[in-house]
Amino acid sequence: STRTEPIELAQVPGTSVWWPPSSSSAGAQHPGVLVAAFQAPLSFVNADRFKRGLADLIDARSEDVKLVVLEASNIVEIDYTAAQALIETIRH
Repeated sequence: STRTEPIELAQVPGTSVWWPPSSSSAGAQHPGVLVAAFQAPLSFVNADRFKRGLADLIDARSEDVKLVVLEASNIVEIDYTAAQALIETIRH
């Protein structure tokens, strides 16, 4: 959980499912929308990695990102340091 990175998800064609893209199925992305997942609780241990990783995903998109959707089912806990990192990420 300390080395988890945010990952960008892509929509599985013909479904409402979002999944990490693979070489066998690239999936679809929507202009201006970034859907990302983080697979661990957020804490002081990984807060900076979360913040930098999500900012890198946003900045790597060729177009302006207007909406970020965070698939947060595995973020079962957020401590104070991680909450501050989340606030800084929202500002970004």
